[in-house]
Amino acid sequence: MTGRIVFWSPDTSEVTGQALVTQRVIHVDCDWVMATFPSGRGPRAVLGVVYSAVRAWSAVLLGRAATVYLVCSRSTGGFLRDVPALVLARFGARVVVHAHGSDLPDLLQHRAISRLAKFLYSKCEVIVPSLHLIDDLHAFCAKVHLCENFGRPDEISLLDESTSGTVTVLWNSNLMVSKGVLDLVTACERVRADHPSLRLILLGSPMADAEADQDEVLSWLNGLIDSDWISVVGAVPPEVVPSYLASADAVALPSRYASECQPLALIDAMCAGKAVIASDTAAMRATLGDYPSILCASSTEGVITALTTLCSRPPDNSELSAAAARARARFSLERFDRQMASILSFSDRDADRQSR
Repeated sequence: MTGRIVFWSPDTSEVTGQALVTQRVIHVDCDWVMATFPSGRGPRAVLGVVYSAVRAWSAVLLGRAATVYLVCSRSTGGFLRDVPALVLARFGARVVVHAHGSDLPDLLQHRAISRLAKFLYSKCEVIVPSLHLIDDLHAFCAKVHLCENFGRPDEISLLDESTSGTVTVLWNSNLMVSKGVLDLVTACERVRADHPSLRLILLGSPMADAEADQDEVLSWLNGLIDSDWISVVGAVPPEVVPSYLASADAVALPSRYASECQPLALIDAMCAGKAVIASDTAAMRATLGDYPSILCASSTEGVITALTTLCSRPPDNSELSAAAARARARFSLERFDRQMASILSFSDRDADRQSR
């Protein structure tokens, strides 16, 4: 690795897929100039961005760093927060933007600030985790790189520890209505009429979205606590997730969340050789690839159909084991580290060869 690189990112204290990936990037062998700031809004967040902007600009203009690695926000407010780092591309810095959601094309095309966004991003390189975004971004960015996210295959057992005679479905994501958790619970309730062995485990923190605020989600969850077939576990540390994954038969994520891109919940499920139920979207199809899975509409009726298929015709274990071996190679930490290091350090001479 040559030179110093400015690291522009919100803090990673909140456990999300983006935060886990960002924490891993910091491990890339590099002389980082840290320009991180509190997430959210308020005076503390604003002051953090101002301080980080001073650090980033000083490092670039004084010749102490020639590259900026930027973990971007795709919201309008988040984009404005990132402007001080994005604009450095117009002053000759190499700005490499890591986008973790599927809604970056929307930011660049369909909002009031899209003209400014296109002006700034036209000089930037963008890293995306999902193949389905590459064609949509080529026209707006200097280069587009594909670097898929990683799983935890060394921590995840391939042994089936699920309880005999039951079908256990795991939810392993933030508890948001737009991600399909309400559809999943409602569908399970109805499918249990014919398949009473169906069980559900809910991991994750309740979060607000465009469909429900946090209080509404909490109220709904409180109504599930006394159920004898649903385990409402809540948020757990990442290192605890593999034990729940080992006890499950399937992982479900029938998400319609606009930003859904390459969810770690599905990556971990594939690495463990579990059955997968997912919404039939471009992002999910790109993530799953050739992994055997049940795709469905992101609705209660769609999930009912998928669960009925799972309970009536369980997937072939040998097929899942072979697919898991491929997933473990595809989503290994070693592959991720190698690709990130290559993207951050490659020379202009190799740019066309390494960009997608």
